[in-house]
Amino acid sequence: MTKISKAFSPGHISGYFCPKTCTNGDKGSIGGGIVITEGVTTTVSYSDKTAVEIIRRGDDNKILTKISGSPPIAYALRRMNVTARVQTECRLPLGSGFGLSAAALLSAVTAADDCFECGYSTEKREALAYEAEVYSSSGLGDVPAATGGGYICRKTPGLNGEIIRKFDADEEIAAVSLSPIPTEEIVKNTKILEDTRKAFPSGCPGGIEEFFRMSKKFAFESGLMTEDAEKIIRACEEESVPASMTMLGNGVFAYGNPAKKILSRFGSVYVMKISESGYSLLQSK
Repeated sequence: MTKISKAFSPGHISGYFCPKTCTNGDKGSIGGGIVITEGVTTTVSYSDKTAVEIIRRGDDNKILTKISGSPPIAYALRRMNVTARVQTECRLPLGSGFGLSAAALLSAVTAADDCFECGYSTEKREALAYEAEVYSSSGLGDVPAATGGGYICRKTPGLNGEIIRKFDADEEIAAVSLSPIPTEEIVKNTKILEDTRKAFPSGCPGGIEEFFRMSKKFAFESGLMTEDAEKIIRACEEESVPASMTMLGNGVFAYGNPAKKILSRFGSVYVMKISESGYSLLQSK
């Protein structure tokens, strides 16, 4: 009987970031973000040829998007010397600043490690997911963030970087997404990256509202703010609701109970909370 393994990884919304080179020479970043309860569930089983299917479902469980193939996941499986059938599922829109690429990698590597009984340590699983994320330019810091929960401040880059996690934010996070912004186009644009370095805030936030203030200031000063996102943020400001732009996606995330009502004027709203934990294995049979 073919073994089937399933794992979950939370997503991560970045509020502000700055590219940095890790001590080992790898690409990385520092910054602040929120690890969210929404993420990616990945199922892995044996196949004589690797096949990856990416599925996004709506609230009624109907399939909204189905994509064949994932270069980052295929890369990770090659590094593991396995071939597998991989199916990832999520609810949030792809490529819109929710850290789903990193979540897919962490959950896929975790499920594949169990399915094929590779015996990887936690450190090795995370290192492989991070390597695949950087290799594919799908992100620079979401994997380290999603290894744990909370709203975070990454003070040094890479998996072994210093991360401060806080868990004192109990209200809901609401988000609206208008369109994707390809991460690869940003992380390879030297002009944009230089602007993010200039706009990067110093220090770590003392609380969730300060996190949103720092994020919003960064979004404006870095030049990444879109007209659509600004319009939504201004509406949140009128109601004193903390909000900023999702990095990287043309959308907004906001904090507190009134946020959902405000954001609903601009599109479909996704409601979640700050995750209390990182990725985990769900099923092994």
